[in-house]
Amino acid sequence: MVWSAAAVWSTRDITAFGRARLADVGIAVPDADGAFDCPRCHSERVVIDSEFGAALCRRLAHCEQCGEQLEVMRTRPRSGQVVGAGDSTS
Repeated sequence: MVWSAAAVWSTRDITAFGRARLADVGIAVPDADGAFDCPRCHSERVVIDSEFGAALCRRLAHCEQCGEQLEVMRTRPRSGQVVGAGDSTS
């Protein structure tokens, strides 16, 4: 098996329909700038609680506005560095 950097997955590949379905189950997807909001109340007051979620592509967070526990998809810019890694808020 040969690994190819061209095959790296990105949240930019998620369609609007896919983003809506993820929001329905409490998963926030960052936009191209890495910004995201609570999928329940749409507040930007989301705090990352853990860099590790149920899968490697997600982080655990909560919304300070509505108290909802949620997950935030990780995203990788084309350079390969994880956006938001180490941030306490996004």
